[in-house]
Formats: sequence, C-alpha cells, structure tokens
Amino acid sequence: MFTGMASRSQETRLSPTIVVRPAGTVTADAPGVNHAEPWLVVDPRDASHAIAVSLADGGGQSVAYTTFDGGHSWRRATHSALEQSFPGGDPIAAFADEGTALFATINPFRVWRSRDGGLTWQGPAIVPGRSYDREYLAVRPAPNASDTVYALAKTPIRVFGHRASDGLALARSTDGGTTFEAPRLMLPDPTTSIIHVPGGLLVAPNGDLLASFMAHDAPVTDPATIKNHIWVLRSTDGGRTFNEPVAAAASVVYGNKGDELKMLKSLAVARLVMDTASASPYRGRLYVAFLTAVDDRLQVMVVASSDTGRTWGSPVTVNDDVGKANHSTPQIAVNDRGVVAVTWNDRRADPDDLCFRATVSASVDGGVTFLTSVPLDTASVCPLGKNPGRPLQLEGFTGRYVQGGETQGLAGLPSGKFLTVFVSGGRTMQLRSAVIEISDDRRRR
Repeated sequence: MFTGMASRSQETRLSPTIVVRPAGTVTADAPGVNHAEPWLVVDPRDASHAIAVSLADGGGQSVAYTTFDGGHSWRRATHSALEQSFPGGDPIAAFADEGTALFATINPFRVWRSRDGGLTWQGPAIVPGRSYDREYLAVRPAPNASDTVYALAKTPIRVFGHRASDGLALARSTDGGTTFEAPRLMLPDPTTSIIHVPGGLLVAPNGDLLASFMAHDAPVTDPATIKNHIWVLRSTDGGRTFNEPVAAAASVVYGNKGDELKMLKSLAVARLVMDTASASPYRGRLYVAFLTAVDDRLQVMVVASSDTGRTWGSPVTVNDDVGKANHSTPQIAVNDRGVVAVTWNDRRADPDDLCFRATVSASVDGGVTFLTSVPLDTASVCPLGKNPGRPLQLEGFTGRYVQGGETQGLAGLPSGKFLTVFVSGGRTMQLRSAVIEISDDRRRR
C-alpha cells in the first residue's frame, strides 16, 4: 500500500490522502509477453465487474481481460474458435445496453460484442472506411430500445490543392453496435490546422455528444517542436451536425525531426472526461488531461470547463517534481464524489529518463489544485533495460511503446475510489491493477 499526504497548495488547511492498494496482475497468464496501451471500463451496473484491453507483443494483436472481483483476478477473453488474441491495435472498450460490452480495434475499425461480461466475443462489425487511427466508442442509452453507439477515429482525407490531411470520422450504430452507418467526416482548414489525434468521445447526461482532438498549428515551422491546440466539438443532434470547435488549451510536443525518444514520449492523447456524479459539487464540469513541454520537458496538465465546454480555464500542472524528467501517457477519470484522478508514467526516479513508474495524483476541488503524487508500484518499468546501449535501439514492440503506449486504464468507482490498470513489470511490460482511494479529512472533522 502506498500513501501520499496533503495538497501542495493548501497544506496547512487540508490533508487529503491518496491510498493505493495493489489488486492483481492482469496479464498473469502471459508473463513473458509485453503489453502496452491499456484501456479500462467498469460496468455501470456492477462496480466489481470491469474489462481491460491492451496491445500485446506479436504484430498488431490486442487482448481483453475481465474481472468480476474488483481487479483482484482476471480472465482472458476469447473469440471465434477460442482465439485469445484480436487482430488490430489501438484497443478500446465500452459498455452498452443491459451490460453488453463492446471492444474495438483498428485496422479496419472492428467492433466486437459480448453478452457474458467480456469472457467471449462475437463479431466483429465493421465501421465503414479505411486507414483509421486512435478510435473511441461512446454510448447513448435508449430505455426499451437498442442503445446508440458512436464510433470516432482519425482518417486520411484528400483536400484538392493541399497536402493530404487527416479528418475526424464519426459513425453511428442504432442497433447497439451490431452494424454501423457510413461515417460523417470533419476536418479543420488544412492551411491553419492539421489533426494530430482524437482524445475522447462522450455522451453528456443531456444527450450532447462531445469529442476532443489535438491539432497541429499549420504551417509547421519547426518539425522538432510541434505547436498544437486542443479542441472540443459539440453536437446537440446526435452527431448529425457539430458546432464550431472550442479551443481548450495549447500544447507543445516533440516532433519526428530530432530526438526520436522525446518524440515517442510525446505520443499521448488529450483525454476528455465529464463529471456526471449526481452527488458531486462539480457535476457537469469537463476536464482534459494532456502533455505539454514546459521548461524543456514533458509535463502533465489538466484544464477544466465549468460551463460544459463553452469556455475553459487556465491549465494546471499535475506532476509535482522538478528536474529534467519527461513524463508520458496521462489518463483522467472522475468518481462518484466528483474527485478527479490523473495517472501518468513518471520518470523522475531515473536519471537517464528512460524507466518509468505509473503514478497518480488527484484533485478534490474541481481541478484547481492537485495532491502530492503517489506511485502505483514500487518498481520501475524499463522497456529498453536499465543500462541500454548507445545509441538507443528504438525497435520492435518495446522501442515503439517505450512510453507505455498512448493510453492507460483508469475508471471511477463508488465510495470515492478508482480502479486502474497500468504498465508494470520491469523489462517485460506486464499489466497490473490497483484500487485508488482519495479520502478527505474535512469529512471526518
């Protein structure tokens, strides 16, 4: 168990506590296989039931695991003739009507369905289109009918008179993910903005559909240092049309000219979440977690909106270290009390800036301040080894996912807790789970 005490900005007045309770090893059935880029969803009907999906070393393969005991034990899923690996990358999952689970990979954009909690899967359904990247699923519940499932991803678009660009493709399913309509395509003006990667997709309680994405400012003047804006789109008619995007924050990341390792550490999404807890004092607030280069290193930031994305505040730094460490892969979630948790892969303990430990911080005041961070594990993950040769060999699975992947697993639980699935395991990247609890001493006084 790991514990952190006290808010950095309010130490004399508050003493909230972050407690990390290790739960289990998700990938215990494959101890010699590298895993990266986990994603986690918790069943809204049963908080002890969750599904974790991730990439697995082996050439474009993904895997899915299910827990029915809050993350202590995990069972690997199967599909079609007892196959245990799913083709494609960028794995993502969601829950739909009556506990039906959805699991997607690319390419093509495939969506499987499970009616037994994620143990076996049927399909896949194919989202029309090609060459998708970084997909998401979101569900709009429909009582007494099939849920509407939305599928979002990046896809290449040819703009006559310009260099090829990328757009956002949004497809809709009105039969719970069994079939998908042809996607609607959206892209910014390619002379001023080039889509980098989508960051999230969600359905608000009022039915609005919200999506975040990161886009490079164009033209790119320095390919080594890329300037971005993080944008949030809103649809009030079920994804048929979208309002003009609103800028939530600016971000600077490292590009593909220069330091390749820094570029790989930069690969992350601008993750969008919403506080939907009925008991939360911040109900309706939106949050985006992202990376940006500050003081010549990658740091974890959160920006919030108190008017459901129409205007945004100033970004707040989440990591609490000083030095030269470049952090990676922020993920964010909100629990049933309105507490915000952020996890990321933290390199402060490694003077070579290679090995990382998954780390968590949290905010009990709507993203205004964050608590002292706590590591999720005692050991560091070193995909390239503790003493790799020079020059670094950024090859194969561990080289490509030297930052742990673009996503992490994090979801809110009842009673002020969170469940997380993160990359651990030393040289071989395994997935472990833990329960995070944030208690506020103000409630006990």
